Amino acid sequence: KANNELRMKRARQLAVAGVTSAAADIQQYLKNPTMRPVNFGITYNINLPTYRSVTVGEEGAEADHLGTPRLAESRITIYDESAKVNINHAPASVLQSVLGLSGDVARSIAASVPRDGDTSDKQWYLELQELQARGLISAEDFDESALAQSLTTYTVIDHRQAAGYVNANKASSKVLAAYLGITEEQVAGVKAKGPFSSADALHRAVAEIVGPTVNTPPLDPALGYDSRCFRVVCEGRYARFKGADGEEHYRTASSEEKRKLLWNNAVSRVEAVLLFAPDGSYEIIHWNVDVNMDTGENTDVETAAEVDQAVSA
Repeated sequence: KANNELRMKRARQLAVAGVTSAAADIQQYLKNPTMRPVNFGITYNINLPTYRSVTVGEEGAEADHLGTPRLAESRITIYDESAKVNINHAPASVLQSVLGLSGDVARSIAASVPRDGDTSDKQWYLELQELQARGLISAEDFDESALAQSLTTYTVIDHRQAAGYVNANKASSKVLAAYLGITEEQVAGVKAKGPFSSADALHRAVAEIVGPTVNTPPLDPALGYDSRCFRVVCEGRYARFKGADGEEHYRTASSEEKRKLLWNNAVSRVEAVLLFAPDGSYEIIHWNVDVNMDTGENTDVETAAEVDQAVSA
């Protein structure tokens, strides 16, 4: 049990370290997107060396390596939340168009939050699961992974001053079409004239595509022109390699084969949402930890689930 706990804590450290590393990558991206791009939605790995101890002496630092190599890995995925629709402030027309909902359902969702100075007992959404919990979307129709591709609850902190939280330069064609009130085909022409740095520039592009005779309406204040909100999912994994050459095989193995080359797996998953200020500083506005023990094959330890099952029996 002590060994299990130690491995799990190390996996947790790897997950937390991955979030910190991702934050640094995002900071560099915001300073110079061209030179330091971020591949949003694509998982990448950071592998760290493991040591028994490190001794610092007159000749510098010296590492005492472990007799058996260990895997210490952070798997990081960064998502741009600013490209999504914030369910707390989206009008019913946008929800209906982006999510393919009926008009009645979209209007019910839009009316379920305390907008426009409403002082009733209505509550803002903190998580997408609340759509089902509040009975607005049935369990059969609720697909969180699908909804999360277009919806978010994180991009607005001060609901009294909600503006510029949907990045028009990163939003999908469907999202931008819903906010602009034009077709996705027209959005393709608008995007070709970007990226945009102001509402005036976007408004001119829309007018050029839609036509000079059309009186284009004012842009929705939700539209902004840069991203400041990012969701980071990091999985920390700490394990032993199987066999003397297990580490070498692991580096070149397929995703399916990798699991078979490890034992005593400890996995920790951290999800964090980071809100960045214009100067590059950030605050963590959401933090969720889901720790589990995945022992794989040929393990010499019991998991908590196995102990619980034995006790129940």
